[in-house]
Amino acid sequence: MKEALDRLSSAALGQLPSGSGVPGIQIDQVLLRPRNPLPDGPGALEVLQFGPLQGLLSEAPPLDFTLVTVGRVLARGTGLEGLLVSADVDPGYLAGETVWVLPSGRDGYFSQETRVNLRSDLPLPRYLDYRIRVGAARSVLNERAVRIELATLDGFLELAEAAEAALPPGTPPLNFLTSIRKLLQEPELRGDGDLRVWSRRRVAPYDGSPGPRTARAERRDRLAALAVVQRGEERIDLGRVLRGIDSAARQGPQSPISSPRADLALTWAGDLGRALAEFVIARYAPRASAESRTWSLDRFAARHAPLPRLLGDLDGVTIGAGYDSNLTVAANLRSYYELSVLKRCTAFVAATVDGAGQPALPLTAGLRFTDDAVTFAAQEILAFALHHLRMRLGGLADGVRTLGQAMLAPDSAEVLLLTRRLLDLLEAGLLAELSPPADTALIVLRPDGGRFGGLALRLIPPGGDHPGLPATTDALGAVTAPDAGRRSWGVACATHELTTDLTTPVPITQLSASRTPPDPVLHHTLQPGQTLELYARQVIHLDCLQCGWTYRIVDAPPAVFSCPNDGYDLAGLRSAVLADPDAFTAPVFGQNPESSPASLTSRGYRSIDTAHGRVTSYWDESRFLQPSGADYLLWALTPGGPLSVSVLGRATWGAAPVRIQPPGRRWEFHEAESTSSPPYAGLPVPLSENRPLADVYSWMTIHHTASSIVYTADGVRELQAEQITKSKADLAYEFVIDGNGLVYEGRPLGIEGEHAELFNAGNLGIVLTGDFESRWQNGYVGFDRPTTAQLQSLDRLVDVLAHRFGIRSVWTHKARKRQASAVPTECPGAFLEPRVAALRRLYPGPPP
Repeated sequence: MKEALDRLSSAALGQLPSGSGVPGIQIDQVLLRPRNPLPDGPGALEVLQFGPLQGLLSEAPPLDFTLVTVGRVLARGTGLEGLLVSADVDPGYLAGETVWVLPSGRDGYFSQETRVNLRSDLPLPRYLDYRIRVGAARSVLNERAVRIELATLDGFLELAEAAEAALPPGTPPLNFLTSIRKLLQEPELRGDGDLRVWSRRRVAPYDGSPGPRTARAERRDRLAALAVVQRGEERIDLGRVLRGIDSAARQGPQSPISSPRADLALTWAGDLGRALAEFVIARYAPRASAESRTWSLDRFAARHAPLPRLLGDLDGVTIGAGYDSNLTVAANLRSYYELSVLKRCTAFVAATVDGAGQPALPLTAGLRFTDDAVTFAAQEILAFALHHLRMRLGGLADGVRTLGQAMLAPDSAEVLLLTRRLLDLLEAGLLAELSPPADTALIVLRPDGGRFGGLALRLIPPGGDHPGLPATTDALGAVTAPDAGRRSWGVACATHELTTDLTTPVPITQLSASRTPPDPVLHHTLQPGQTLELYARQVIHLDCLQCGWTYRIVDAPPAVFSCPNDGYDLAGLRSAVLADPDAFTAPVFGQNPESSPASLTSRGYRSIDTAHGRVTSYWDESRFLQPSGADYLLWALTPGGPLSVSVLGRATWGAAPVRIQPPGRRWEFHEAESTSSPPYAGLPVPLSENRPLADVYSWMTIHHTASSIVYTADGVRELQAEQITKSKADLAYEFVIDGNGLVYEGRPLGIEGEHAELFNAGNLGIVLTGDFESRWQNGYVGFDRPTTAQLQSLDRLVDVLAHRFGIRSVWTHKARKRQASAVPTECPGAFLEPRVAALRRLYPGPPP
């Protein structure tokens, strides 16, 4: 799929009417920035553009967000003087507040923000409509309508139905399903899946045919963007649904390889088994990175078997067992999701059989799975884990399996943890589906008395039978407890304190120096037949800048409070964070800048207004400007908690001295002339010396070396020498990631790189060693794939840099060169580009 920004920029919208003085409006990018982002959620959602002023959002928006429209006012001469830009939100289903903004500079670029609250008393709409207006004084001179389509199941069904209807007569019924399944799957999963569904191996991923090239590309890209869709309050991985259907015994899959059952390997057993295999590889494979060895099995499970995938797995197995190939894909899915999904877990258990065709997941009278069911699930997860080890490691698999033998057993704690991940989900669903309806409910209100929709809770049954059921309040702020007519349920919440009293302050809780938020706090108990109303008071976890301890603070806290360890004024710090959370990302420590090195310093102080007056916090980034420094730990406080990356300093890996010559190349701090390139117009990048780098960096650009993957410091030294011979002052990038996932310091962070034409100042360069683009070499196609360790290190490094320095935009080199109108490149290569695209969805912009 093309970059969303490229599609937006190429639309050429809002041209000036011929011979008129009416200003035109050009829309370049639309973002939805959550007001209260989830701990692991993106900082902003970028709207993918398809067609003039119409977009497709690939995730459901929060109820409370800021709508950011980036564009340009088109006017001749001095026609920009006095013009203002605002957004008019459709009041039919949106309630928002907007401001007028001035276009910046003589080019008319603007970034307009509107606070939007989706009405919680109505269902989530399929479309969001609004208008961008340009005016002078009190008159509106021009306006443009913008429509954002949410990524919903209904949208997928509509597109899939139209695409299938356009196919040539006589197309085999399952071929279209297979082509869509291949389109929605990650590249690394296609080959293994195609081996298992061998009978349709020659079916190509859906390309949008028939029709002109432009129409085909748009049809294909729109469907590809709907891999994960929203259905009510659920997110469902449709790729997993189609994999389950395609691999079901009813469809007759054939496999030329000896491997676990296709219907299980391509659904839940494959996802959970992959998590176990990758966990064992991280622990015992020779080339596993030191960082991945510290990851928990839960983290691997969350990556390879998140809830949307497991829901897709369940639905795929169920639909596949009764799939009617005489009907369209859309008709089969619509029939299931309109009716049968109400009994999802019941139908899945009924459809899951063993090799003899007998029920594989038997239940007790109390809706708990028997020991035989646990054994069946554990054996299937383990079977795929062992197969995945062989596929990933080849000849090394036996050695790694021997080292991880304790984990690779049907009764190991690791296999049991993954087994319970599936069975607990099913048991909770069965409990809700098979229990009689009850009138026991919870209604959550905001402090102002409004209904609080979309709040994540957990319902804890008595007796410890279950760890708790996840629940989310509906548009009316209500949650109905399952089986509540016969039992009581505890109510817990991690992000809010639920209370009947808004006046009494909640004591501040000191957690620990590990900065680990506590488990959800059990607040109240729902009794059978009771409807309980509770207010939700926001909880924040705040780190003391002096001692590093974390405190749980509930609104409204005492007006004056300080850290009991060192007296630091936490009231002032909390006020500063809540006033502008996005801007409060610069590294702030309790250090004295006078003790820093005298040369190449980047240090200073900032003031925070507190209840006791002004508090001075010092910052010091001297280490990031040293041309010959030792190892360091790069740390950031992310929404998911503290995160760090170990960086091998230039002194450690033996970097050669900086080459200041040949003439024309300088060892320079980040600084861009306002006329150096179009993106810097009106956005000068300041010198990095004696200025926090959070004020300097705006972007990250990801590269590959276009050469073999290297696994040692020798390879990094050779890369430096090669680039110096190409008239560069030093390594072009700030960071290098080798095949083991080790992160090397390239240029010091405060020094401008040489990796993106016209875009070096304020642009942080990261390169992965390897050639990730297919190329003809001596008569055959040669390429590398990024190693798992490289991808894991890239994800972690980008997250740390983004939150440490406030960087909100990630680019490929390919996209940057296109924007700079430079010689085209395929960097970072086809096998790395999808991962960078995923990072860009987390950190999309805004441009330039």
